Amino acid sequence: MRWAIYLALLILRFLGVVQRGYIHPDEFYQGGAELFFGRHQEGDGTHQADGGGAERHLAKSVPWEFEPRHAVRSIVPPAFMTLLPLRAYVAARSLMGKILCNPRPSPSRLCDALSVEASERQDDDAKQDSPLSFLWAPAMETLSGREVWLVPRLFMALMSVIFLDGSLWMMLSYDRLRTHTRGNRKSSLHEIAPVDHALTSVARDAYKYGPPFKAIVLASSWPCLVFGVRPFTNNLEAMALVFLLMIANVGASSGGIILLLLVGATCAVGIFVRFTFAFFAFPVVLIFLWNRCEKVECRLGGFLSDGLWMTLSFLIVSSAFVWVDARYYSWQASLACGDSSCAETPSGIQNALKYVAPLNAFRYNSKSANLAEHGLHPRITHAAVNVPMLFGPLAFAMYSSIAIQSKWCGGLSLSMACQMSMLAGLLVLSCAPHQEPRFLLPILVPLALLYGHKVVGSGESQKDSQKLILVLRIVWVVFNVILYAFFGWLHQGGLVPSLLYLPKIHAGEAVIFWKAYMPPTFLTQKESFERGDAVCGASEGEATCTNRREGVILDLQGADSSVLLEVLRERLPCPQPEEATVGGNGIRLLSPISVILPLVGDTAEMAWDGYSFTPTQSFRGHISTEDWPAFDGLVTKFIDQLKLAVYEVSCTGN
Repeated sequence: MRWAIYLALLILRFLGVVQRGYIHPDEFYQGGAELFFGRHQEGDGTHQADGGGAERHLAKSVPWEFEPRHAVRSIVPPAFMTLLPLRAYVAARSLMGKILCNPRPSPSRLCDALSVEASERQDDDAKQDSPLSFLWAPAMETLSGREVWLVPRLFMALMSVIFLDGSLWMMLSYDRLRTHTRGNRKSSLHEIAPVDHALTSVARDAYKYGPPFKAIVLASSWPCLVFGVRPFTNNLEAMALVFLLMIANVGASSGGIILLLLVGATCAVGIFVRFTFAFFAFPVVLIFLWNRCEKVECRLGGFLSDGLWMTLSFLIVSSAFVWVDARYYSWQASLACGDSSCAETPSGIQNALKYVAPLNAFRYNSKSANLAEHGLHPRITHAAVNVPMLFGPLAFAMYSSIAIQSKWCGGLSLSMACQMSMLAGLLVLSCAPHQEPRFLLPILVPLALLYGHKVVGSGESQKDSQKLILVLRIVWVVFNVILYAFFGWLHQGGLVPSLLYLPKIHAGEAVIFWKAYMPPTFLTQKESFERGDAVCGASEGEATCTNRREGVILDLQGADSSVLLEVLRERLPCPQPEEATVGGNGIRLLSPISVILPLVGDTAEMAWDGYSFTPTQSFRGHISTEDWPAFDGLVTKFIDQLKLAVYEVSCTGN
C-alpha cells in the first residue's frame, strides 16, 4: 500500500508540471524563461523606452538582478534550469524528426513540427556571440511559449526526485545500516564506513513492506509538489543543501580527498545559486570537519589539510562561476551601449571582480533601503507565518521538539546537523526585513528527515493509538491538499492560460495587464519569435522591406485607475473612428473581473470615461489576494468573479 501511495505521488509530481498557479514572478524571471525568451529584451534595438508615457510600463524581460550594473545573480543557475533542458529537448526533437520522417518526409503535422532545420532560421548575431552560445541552437527560436514553460518544469521535477528524494533515501538507508551494525549504540556522522553490499541488504529488508514514512511525507508535502517542479533558484538551493547533508552523513570518516573536494564544490555551487546557502550550510560543514577531526584526535595538521582541500575545490568552482558571469555581463554591457568598445573586457581581474554575484547580492540585501523596494515585513514573519504556511504540521513538530527537549541529540549526529542547519538559516534570514516563504524552502528535507514520522503517526511509538494516527494523517492530507490547490492552481491562476491563448500581437497593438502579477511575455510566442511585422514596398523598381515595431505588452501592476486611464488615452485617443481600434491601435486589457466591475458599474454598456470594454474571454480560477471580489452575501456571485477577463477596448463615441 505504501509503495502504491509513493509511486502515485511521484506521478502526481510529474503531472503537476501543468499547474497554472502563479506563485511568484521569479519562477519565470530568475528561472531564465523570460530572461532568455521574453519579447522585450534589452539591447536588441526593438524597444527603446524613453522613460515617459506608456513606455515606462513596458513589461521588461530582463529583470534588474541580471542587469550589468547590478549583477546580483549568477547566469549559470538559470542557464542550467532553462537553457540546458531546452537544448536537450530541441536535439531530441530533431533526432526524432530524422528517425520518423526520413527518408520520405511525411506531410503530417507531427513531421512538420519535428523537422525544423537549423538552416531555416538565421540566429541573431548577438546570441551567437553570447558566452552561453554553446547552449543555444537556432531551432530554439521556433519553440512555442508552452514548450519553454513545460520543458524546464519537467527537468526540475526530475532533479527534485534525484536530489530531494534520492538524498533522503540515502540518508535513511545509512541510518538503518548504522542501527543494524551498531545495535542500540548512538550513531554519529563518523561511526560508520559505507559498505555497498551491507547497505543494499539492509535497505532491501527495511523497505520490503514499503517506503519509509519520511519519504512519503516529503513526496506528499505541497512545497515539494508545487515548488519542486518549478525553476526557482530556491529549489536548487534546497537540492544543494540536502546533497551536502548526504555526503557529510555518508562519508564523514570514509571518504578521502575526493569527499573533501566534493564538499567544497557543493558549497561553491550553493552559494552562487543563492548567497543565503552559506547560512544553512555553515553548521553542516563545521560538524563534518569536527567529526573528521575527532577521528584523527584533532591533529592540527589533519584539520588544516582537510580545510585546504575543501578551500581549493571551493575556489576552483567559484572561479569558474565568476569567469562565466564576467563574460556574460560584459557582453550584456556591450549590447546596452551598442558598441563593444565601450564595455570592459572580461579578461581583466578588476572587471571580473565586479561580477561576483554572491558578494553583490549580499551587499544589496544588507541595505534596508534596497529591501524596502520589495516590501518590508516584521522580523517574526518567517517563524510565525512562513514556516507554518510552508510546512504545517512539520513546523509545529519542530517547534514542540525545541520547546520540550531538555537537550538536543547527543553527539554531532545527522540529526544535530539538520537541526543546526535549520535554526541557523531561520535565525539569520529572520534578521532581514524582507521575508518571503520560498526563502525557507531548503529546510524542507531536514524537517521531513527529523519529524516526518511524527506528523503521520508511523506507529513506531506505543503512544500512537490508531485514532491518533488517523487524526494526524487526516490533518496532514487536508493541509497539503488545500495549499496545493491554492498555490498550485488557483493563485493568479488565470494569468498563465491567458498568455498562452492570447492571439498574436500585431504591430501597433498593445496588451495591458492591470492588477495582476508580472506577465511572462515568452508565453505569447506561438511558433516563433515575432521580432516585428515586415512592411514591404517598392523603391526605384526594387522591393524593400522594413520591420515595423511589434506590438507591446504593458504591465501596470497594481497602479491606480488614473494610471490606466492615462495609458489608454495615450495609446487610444478618443473620440476616434471605430475602425482605428481594430488596426494599428488595438488594445486588449487583461484584469480580474473584480477590479473592472467597480469601474463600469452595473451598466450593461461596460463603459468608463469614454472607453468601452467588451469581454472576449475569461479564465476561471483566478484568485488575487490583493483584489478580492466584494461579497454581498451571494456565494455564487462571489465565485463567479474569481476570473481573469480579456477586454477589447474601444472608444464609446460619446
